[in-house]
Amino acid sequence: MKKISPYFLVLASLLLWSCGNHEDENKFTITGKVDGMPGDMVVFLDELGFDNQQKTVDSARVTDKGFFTLATYSDEEQKLFRVRIGNANTFKEVFVLNDAPTVQISGHWNVLEDQYNVKGSAGSQSLKTLKQQLSQYISEATEMHLTLDQLRMNPERSDSMVMAVQANLQRLNDNNLNYFLNYTDTTKYLPIAILSAIFTSNIDNGALLYDPNRMSNLLASFDKRFPGQPLVAKFRQMVESNTKRSVRNAAKIKINEPAPDFTLNDVNGKPVSLSSFKGKYVLIDFWAAWCMPCRKENPNVVAAYNEFKDHNFEIIGISLDEDKDKWQEAIAHDKLTWTHLSDLDGWHSEVVDLYGIESIPYNFLIDPDGKIIDAGLTGENLHIKLAEVLK
Repeated sequence: MKKISPYFLVLASLLLWSCGNHEDENKFTITGKVDGMPGDMVVFLDELGFDNQQKTVDSARVTDKGFFTLATYSDEEQKLFRVRIGNANTFKEVFVLNDAPTVQISGHWNVLEDQYNVKGSAGSQSLKTLKQQLSQYISEATEMHLTLDQLRMNPERSDSMVMAVQANLQRLNDNNLNYFLNYTDTTKYLPIAILSAIFTSNIDNGALLYDPNRMSNLLASFDKRFPGQPLVAKFRQMVESNTKRSVRNAAKIKINEPAPDFTLNDVNGKPVSLSSFKGKYVLIDFWAAWCMPCRKENPNVVAAYNEFKDHNFEIIGISLDEDKDKWQEAIAHDKLTWTHLSDLDGWHSEVVDLYGIESIPYNFLIDPDGKIIDAGLTGENLHIKLAEVLK
């Protein structure tokens, strides 16, 4: 996940808008009815663009009965739009495709993002199905990870109980990975095909997106299924850029080679060096308070730390925050009781470039000699690797 925003906003990093004269194009209209909405709400229609860009193409005030209408011009290119409803303090979002002249959305404000209804657009209905599948997977996987954390903290646990939950988690991962891969290969909507491919990153940590052979086959399939769609070329450009970065970063950081030393200030302004931890196993954990995937992974890291902290193991959290108060609030809220460092320079931190960091959360496991022995350990993989080297 690249320079993370909340997980479903990855949608905005996939699609592009086109400029030009719209006089002869057809109009794309969204009508809505949302019950139970607070008063004085405004609704916006955002055309989502490549690399987290967005363009607001229409807006309207919601009536006191929850009705609204939005419209823009549409051409033959498949595009993704976001209906964004709210005020300065509260926003809710519904995503739609422009595969039909008119889309109708409805629902209740309290459960709008998860239980909305959509009519008139088969593509928007397909997108809803895909999003619900991802939400269900994340919910079930999170529950299984919590169960594993509770088992590990129970001194009366048995290895067979842990192994049973791990087996269930593996089945869940395999089933959902196959689901998203099948959706990618069969959907007739290009934006959804790309989203489904991106969603596999939640399961395989980007194995599909960073595998040149698999991506070459996928792009060939897109060329055949979606001829002439500009988004295919944009997606190819993104894949090639990611591959080049991956190769460049791999050249910087290699397994079984010394971890580059660095010195950063802790939360009290005291300088701390990686080299001062020599003789211990160290997990260098890159994260940020604003990174929702990082915050969701934090309970797993806490469980790993509590399990292994008495086995010559330490964690160094390196934050890509720029706001010190929010950084410290997140440390306290998530109960991260290990060493925390940051220069509060965000993505411009010298350590980001030193370690070739392109996405967070990301980590490196260092042995007592200061060598990198693994990287990118999340979820159950973190516990398995730590158990392997520490027990």
